[in-house]
Amino acid sequence: MDYSKRQPIVEVYPCLQSEGSLTGIPHILIRTTGCVLRCQFSDTDFCDSWYTSWHPEKGGYSIDDVLEVCYKYPHIKHVMISGGSPTMHPDLLRELTITLGVNLDMHVTLETEGSAFIEGCAIDLVSLSPKMSNSLPRIGTVTPNGTEITAKHYAKHEKKRMEYDEMRKWITKHDYQYKPVFSSIEDMDEIEWLADELNIPKTKTWIMPAGGTEDELQKRRAPLMEYCWKNGYNYTDRIHIVAYGTKREV
Repeated sequence: MDYSKRQPIVEVYPCLQSEGSLTGIPHILIRTTGCVLRCQFSDTDFCDSWYTSWHPEKGGYSIDDVLEVCYKYPHIKHVMISGGSPTMHPDLLRELTITLGVNLDMHVTLETEGSAFIEGCAIDLVSLSPKMSNSLPRIGTVTPNGTEITAKHYAKHEKKRMEYDEMRKWITKHDYQYKPVFSSIEDMDEIEWLADELNIPKTKTWIMPAGGTEDELQKRRAPLMEYCWKNGYNYTDRIHIVAYGTKREV
């Protein structure tokens, strides 16, 4: 692979991990563009990286650019590859994980919705975040840039949302955390059903409130926190939104 060639990568930056079991640990985050899903958690609440999914931007970084950031911050030993859907770019994903995980000896986390399993990746932790029924597009509402949501968006989302055999491959072959998104107590039946289907224990589960803004998160925190401690689940917040709101590259 030509390391100087521009890849479908829209962001590369140092940050603190803000979700899941590695919260608070310094990371280099690599965000790819393009997504198989079209998540929407309320009429106005979309994924916080809608610019990689609903309205995907073109990539602007090369692997050389990624390495430059890693060399600039040698004290950071963790990297997370997120999206969008990084598994849409299998050759890039393999190259990044081997270059960073093997050659640079970094701890590599892959954030994925689980739609496609990719062989040959050097991954230390799979952060599996399947999207439940609460993520379905709302036909007739509008996207962040004002485009009306149609049945085509809905169908695209449903086509890849429930690839349970692919998810099973990820968690069988790699260490993992299960990080479903919670909108209301009613979601727990589906979240727990999928955990049973994939044989995921509560110790591997980190449940996260939906919300791309602090106001959206705040509406869901208390009921989710209470459910977690009463039922033995791990809770994870989204501290980048708490600290920075909708600012990018944090």
